[in-house]
Amino acid sequence: RHNIIKNELGLTDVRIEATWKWVVGRIPEIDSANIQGFPNITNDDVEDYIQQIENLDNTEDIHLGWVWLDSVINDAVDQGLRPLVIVGEALTGDTPLYLDINGELEHIVPGIPRGVYADTSIGVSESVYKYWLELYTRAVVRRYKGQVDFWEADCELNAARFTESFDWWRVGSSWHADALGGFQDQVAELLYNAIHSEDDMISPVGESDVKVVQAFHVIDMARRLDQWQNYYDIVGIQFYPNEMFAYPVLGYMIGETVYSVKRALDVLGLEKPVWVLENMYPVNNEQFLEGLEEANPDTMQDFSQNIKYRSTKRQKQFVKEAIQTSAKYGADVYNYFRLITSFYHNPNQGAGATYSSVNMYGGLIRRD
Repeated sequence: RHNIIKNELGLTDVRIEATWKWVVGRIPEIDSANIQGFPNITNDDVEDYIQQIENLDNTEDIHLGWVWLDSVINDAVDQGLRPLVIVGEALTGDTPLYLDINGELEHIVPGIPRGVYADTSIGVSESVYKYWLELYTRAVVRRYKGQVDFWEADCELNAARFTESFDWWRVGSSWHADALGGFQDQVAELLYNAIHSEDDMISPVGESDVKVVQAFHVIDMARRLDQWQNYYDIVGIQFYPNEMFAYPVLGYMIGETVYSVKRALDVLGLEKPVWVLENMYPVNNEQFLEGLEEANPDTMQDFSQNIKYRSTKRQKQFVKEAIQTSAKYGADVYNYFRLITSFYHNPNQGAGATYSSVNMYGGLIRRD
C-alpha cells in the first residue's frame, strides 16, 4: 500500500507497528533466577537476540520474526516515506507469549492479570517485564536504525491505569503505578534511553536527528507532559472525538487539542514539536447496509438516527476540519488512522475484539 500512500495520495509518512508479540513470538523464561545475567543486558545479549529472532523466520507464520518488518520498512523507505516505528506497545494481546506449566500459551503482563482477559494472561514481575521489553526494543532499534529516525515508545502509556481499570486495552495491575517514579515512569524512561542508546544514525529518508515520540491519550495528558518531559522529543496526540457518535462532527477538536498541548508546553518552558498521531471518523458498515449513506440528515426527524449517521461526507468534513485546525494551531505533522477499511470486517475478530470496534471503520479507502 506504500505506493498508494506516496504516489496516489502524496503523503510523506507511514506509521508501522513493530508489535512485540509478532517480533519475538514467545518469552522463554519468566523466573529471573533462570535468566542468565539478569537484570543486565550486554551488547552480545542484543546481538544474540537479533539472531534468535532471525531464526524464527523459518516458521510458517510470515509475521513472526523479522520477515514482515523487513518487508514493510524496506518498501516504505524505497517509496521515499518516513517510517515512524512503534516499539514496546503493550496493549491487550500485543505482549509476547509464555508457555505455562499447564501447556497453555499466555500473554505476559506486568503484575497481576485482572479483568476479562486474565485467563489469557500470565503475570510477571516488573523487573522481568522490563528486562524482556528492553532486550526486544534494543534489538528492533539496532536492526533498523539506518532506516528509521522516528520511534514511538509504547502507545498511550499515560492512560494505562484507566485502560486497565475499565478492561479496555491493557492488562496487569502494575499499570496502576502512575505516581512519580512508579512503573509507568520506569517504562517511559527505559524505552527512551534504550532507543537513544541504540540509534545514533540519521537515515537517508528522515534526514533528522533520532526522535522519540510519546503518544499521549487525552486522559491525564497535561500531568504527563510535565512528568515525562525528559522521556520524549516529540509530543504525539491521539484523540477520537467522534468515536461514540456521528453528529455533531468534531474534527475541529483535533486542532483545539493541539492548541492546548502547545499552551501546556509553553507554560512548562518546553520547545517540543507536536504531531497528531491518531484520529479518525468511522463510517460503520452497519449504517451503509441500512441505507443511511444515501439518506439526507437534514430531513431526519429522529435525532437518534441522525447521531448514528456515519457517511463519507461527514468523514470528509471531519478530516478537513482536523487538518486545517491542526495546521493553524501549530502541529508539525498530521497523521490519520487508518488508510483502508475492509467493508465486511468482523468486529469480533482481530483488533476489533479487544479495542473499540469502530476503529476498524475509519479507513479513507474501503475495500470490498
